[in-house]
Amino acid sequence: MSFDVASVRPSQIPAVVNQPPRPPTFSLGPDDAKPRGGCFYARFPLGAFLRFAYKLAPFQTADALANAPKWLRTDLFEIEAEAQGNPTKDQMRLMMQSLLAERFKLAVHFESNKVSVLALRQVKAGKLGPKLLPHSQGPPCPEYKGFELDLSDPRKEIFPRNCVAGYIRGEPDGTTFMGSRDTTMATAAYYFYAEGSGAGEIDRPVVDQTGLKGTFDLLLEYKRSNNNRFPANLS
Repeated sequence: MSFDVASVRPSQIPAVVNQPPRPPTFSLGPDDAKPRGGCFYARFPLGAFLRFAYKLAPFQTADALANAPKWLRTDLFEIEAEAQGNPTKDQMRLMMQSLLAERFKLAVHFESNKVSVLALRQVKAGKLGPKLLPHSQGPPCPEYKGFELDLSDPRKEIFPRNCVAGYIRGEPDGTTFMGSRDTTMATAAYYFYAEGSGAGEIDRPVVDQTGLKGTFDLLLEYKRSNNNRFPANLS
């Protein structure tokens, strides 16, 4: 699959500080949330587009780019593309694979590798806490219009407002909230690892072994510790 039209150009951070950068049309994470239509726009290092195209976890991206030139992780590229109809996010991943091969002559191959992981499991099988709710029992998703800053209070309001995975809010007291709506537990595990590894508190990938099917609304509340642990309360 391929985009009908695409523009790829090097980009720089805007010189005007008070001018907010144009947000991507949808998250490049492993979730399926996206706006209607076949429009794509994002500005990231090329490694981020590679991660999106092949649906890689952070540790897989690090392995894939281990021997790659530094500029793949540092130089920004602005990609704007369109496809006919209403393709799914996974179909757009295939289009991005074609685009990277065409414009950057990217060639890939796959390897299997054994790694130790952290398993996400239920404490009590069949029992969910008040902050982990099947999406069908929660509020419906509003129409997704692209990324926007969410200022809702996780302690009092629906967080996040949009149905996106891994939206993170930090509070002045050091408390951090990570909310996700209409998301699978496998996707949630992906974001737990992404945030925990970025904080230097998780050193292994997190895989879903909860056995929970379908999609959920959840809220993770935690404070980063000083002893390389990842204390969390996902009740």
